[in-house]
This record gives sequence, structure tokens and C-alpha cells, in this order.
Amino acid sequence: MNYSRFNHFGTKRRKKGEFRSGLERKVNEFLLQQDSAHFYESERFPYYLKRQYTPDFQVRGKKFDFWIEVKGRWQSDDRNKFLAVITNNPDLNIFVALQAPRQTISKQSSTMYCQWAQRFGIAWCPCPIPQQFFDSWVNGVKLTYPAPTKGDVDPQMVMPLTTTEMATVSSVSNILRGQ
Repeated sequence: MNYSRFNHFGTKRRKKGEFRSGLERKVNEFLLQQDSAHFYESERFPYYLKRQYTPDFQVRGKKFDFWIEVKGRWQSDDRNKFLAVITNNPDLNIFVALQAPRQTISKQSSTMYCQWAQRFGIAWCPCPIPQQFFDSWVNGVKLTYPAPTKGDVDPQMVMPLTTTEMATVSSVSNILRGQ
């Protein structure tokens, strides 16, 4: 049984603009160093069941605005919610900054967070966000890292080589059905 819905009673309420984690604070510091116009949890996007999703950061780019979601642990519920958001908002320019891209999605799985993201067409990068990766998004080029295999070098040492096309509702449906 999942008891996560009961855990909210013991948590401290955050003030508006207060970061949820130290990792989000570090990404904010990086964005401040870039002198970029960015906003913390400034917008919400609908997804199934008439709920709202609030990405961590919004950045004003030269060609388009984009959003950054910062993840340390990326649990199943959060991954499913993120997938629902991008399938219901196919024009959303967003990438995920993963603190541990090589961490497996569960103890029973050998699939890493970054492999899961790649499977569903989700742009990702390691955290801290590499400068050249960030600059490409600011300049209107949506890059993503290729998901490494277990034998590959550290993903932070490899330059992103592929442009990304966000997942569409039909492609996600095909993947979920195993096609």
C-alpha cells in the first residue's frame, strides 16, 4: 500500500518562492550566474484529472522560453506525472536536470533515470547543468544527452550530441503498449 498521501501532515509548509531542496537552490545559483531572466515555480500546466503541474524553473531564452525540472530522486509517481504533462502539453519546452542520471528507477530494475527519459523522448542533462548544454537551450537548440550504458564514461564528460523531439501522445501510447 502506498502511504505517501499521508506523509503531508508532518511536512513544513513552504513560503512562496522557497526552494524544495538544496539541489533546486544550486540550480537557481547557476541561473543567477548566467544572468538569465528566470522564475521559480512561476507557471502551472494542466495534466490528466484536472491537476496542475509546476516546473521548478522558467528561463527566458533568445528564441523561446523553456522550463527546467530538477530531480534528485525521481520516483514512479513523479515520472508518471511528468509523462502525463508532456503528453498533454506537446509544445512544452522542458528538460530534466538529473542529480543521479545513472540511478536505477527501482531496486528491481536495471533501467536508469536517463534511459527512462530517453525512452519517452524527454530531454535531460546531468546536474549541475553543463554550461554548453544550457547555452544551447538559451539559443534555441533543444539538445539532450544520449543515455549511457553501464560501461560508458560519466555523462557529464560527454557533450550532448542529439537534438530532441518531445514525446507525442501517440508515441508514448505506442511505447506503453510495447509497440
